[in-house]
Parts: sequence; structure tokens; C-alpha cells
Amino acid sequence: YDLDRLLLPFLPDPDSFRELQFRTGAILSGSFALQFFTRVPWPDTALDVFVGSNSREQVGGWLLSHGFSYRPATIAYGEVEVTQGSYSDAIKCPGFRNIRPIEVLDALDFVRVVDGVERKVVLHVTYFAPIDSILKFPFSKFSPCNKTFLTSI
Repeated sequence: YDLDRLLLPFLPDPDSFRELQFRTGAILSGSFALQFFTRVPWPDTALDVFVGSNSREQVGGWLLSHGFSYRPATIAYGEVEVTQGSYSDAIKCPGFRNIRPIEVLDALDFVRVVDGVERKVVLHVTYFAPIDSILKFPFSKFSPCNKTFLTSI
């Protein structure tokens, strides 16, 4: 099963990104990892990238330099909607979508249109090692037999 083939719809240069992963400790996880291991493609999924806070600017910069645009998230608090700050604010001072139980400081959305299809990469900035947050993240539950199935690559 070819990881580069799965990454290509998201990333214009999978080899360069995998080198970046090596240098920064970024980890792919979420539904993308589940698709890789189960070999079952899911349409319209995002690529979840977990990265420690010390590497967030390097990985965010790579995405921007490879055709992605930062898209601020909007969160509704009752009837009030609040929008995440600009890229420079969000990357320098993360904390808008803070998820304390799993030690994710923020989630930054990046989008790129490929052949008329919008591809989304979510950069999950973690307080500590990315693997710690991945193992605590609720999206990793898959229970065909009422067992939790944790995945990351």
C-alpha cells in the first residue's frame, strides 16, 4: 500500500512533506491513518497532522509555501460567533481551539483546491509530544467489536 499515493491528493510533494515530518516529528493521524491501515478510502476527509508547538511555524510555513491557504475557524458560543485570528496571530499565539483533555493547543485549518476539489489539512498543535495527544484523541474510536481501534502513522 503506497503512502505517497494516498498523500498526493492532499500534498503536491509527499517526499518533501515526509522529510519535514522527520525533521519536526509531525505525525499523520485521524481518518487518514485509518484509511491507510484498513485500505478503505473515505471521500471528503481531511489530513490530520499533529505537531509539537516548537515545530508549528515550520510545518505551517511548509503548507503555505506549497499552495495551501490558511482558513480561520469560526466557533459559535450561543448566538455569538467568534472567528480565529489571522495566520500570523494563530501560529504565534495558538489557543483558539484549545482542547485541554488531549493537550491540543490549537487546530489550524489549511485548504488547497486540486482539480476542483478542496483538500483540507488540519494542523493540530500539541503542548507536548504529538503521539501523546493522538493516543488521547476521541476520533480514533472504531468499534466493529466494541473495541477501541487507535491508529496513527
